[in-house]
Amino acid sequence: MHIIGNGLALPTHAQQWWKQTAPMLGHMLQGAGYDVHQQYRILLFFWRYIVIHLGPYPEESQNKTLTPFWQSFMTDDNSPMELSWAWDSINSLPEIRFSIEAIGYEAGKAEDPHNQMETMKLISELKATQPHLVWELFEYFHTAFQPPLGNRNVNQEFPHRSSLGLGIKCSRGSIRVGAYLTPPLSDSAAGWNFTYGVISKFKRDGVLFPTAKQLHNFLTQTERGRELCFVGLGIDCVQTNKSRLKIYLRSQHTSTESMREVLTLNGTMPEPWTDSVLQKLYTLLDMVAPGYKEIQLCNAQTAGVLYNFDIHSGRKEPYPRIYIPVKHYGINDLSIAQGLERFQTMEGRIEEERSSPYLEMLRQVYPKRKLEDNKGLQTFIAISPKGGSLAIAAYVSPHAYTRPGAGLQPNGSI
Repeated sequence: MHIIGNGLALPTHAQQWWKQTAPMLGHMLQGAGYDVHQQYRILLFFWRYIVIHLGPYPEESQNKTLTPFWQSFMTDDNSPMELSWAWDSINSLPEIRFSIEAIGYEAGKAEDPHNQMETMKLISELKATQPHLVWELFEYFHTAFQPPLGNRNVNQEFPHRSSLGLGIKCSRGSIRVGAYLTPPLSDSAAGWNFTYGVISKFKRDGVLFPTAKQLHNFLTQTERGRELCFVGLGIDCVQTNKSRLKIYLRSQHTSTESMREVLTLNGTMPEPWTDSVLQKLYTLLDMVAPGYKEIQLCNAQTAGVLYNFDIHSGRKEPYPRIYIPVKHYGINDLSIAQGLERFQTMEGRIEEERSSPYLEMLRQVYPKRKLEDNKGLQTFIAISPKGGSLAIAAYVSPHAYTRPGAGLQPNGSI
């Protein structure tokens, strides 16, 4: 990491972002068991393509606070990057991922009101140098999602105006990329109906997404479905016939019954969220976020539950996963990490006598913050069914706009 940072020139703002975020990524890669060659390759990608596009580095104001240049939807303190540590199965090593919103110097101005120019510049660089990435599906939706001029429903007064982001999977082979988009309409129901129409019209080389209709029926024809708020769309930048559309939905309801109804589409889809897998979900939630049942105690915009439905051309039904905002419902960051460790031990992924690489990584990444005194270093836990058990990803924030000595209390800005 020092070899890359000291040996290669970067603009001043990118050097500052590198110093802020690269050590965190490096600790996560090392803790997850990536070999030195894999670490170097990923950090070189991060240096070459990412830090230069994170925008102006935060500067202290007169009252000693750090003010974001652009209020990114990525994290609660508006940091334009979030990282995650994913356990996929018992026999596989963890995978590190990160998501970013590229920020341009014209973001929020008339030239770029929704901050898309810098992300498109980054995509152009990736197109020129990463031939294994395929952008056809992204370009289709990006074109369809461009805000129409003069439309009063266009998303101008929404709490954030972010509309475009990229997700990076640090696989031990090649780097994989996904894109995230939000529709131009401020109303959730209108946004989903617009998006469903765009999905329905897509057809390339015989590729269709027919299972979107099953999800659409649930969202529009059932009481539980109509309670969900459409957040946005994710796309894998791979060959279209292998890509997934990821539909993100938020609910303010956190009861186990509401989770069951959404994850099974009101009982019409009993797999993969079988009763035994759902019970494991509830057990995990009790370990990491015992406050999730107390929805009335948390009024943040990110309170409740986030859902993600994978729509794949080769799959007969949508594939659901659930995201719990442990930044709101956990006791503290140490308790959350220890809960994850207990569940992984119970599932046979961690040997009881061994320390958790994940917990050790958190202590290295946040050396100036006591985990037991903070809540919000870990933001979400993503959970999906896998082989009768659960695949889990824990999301962590670099907190670029939060001072190291400050206690973290998430503000729910996204």
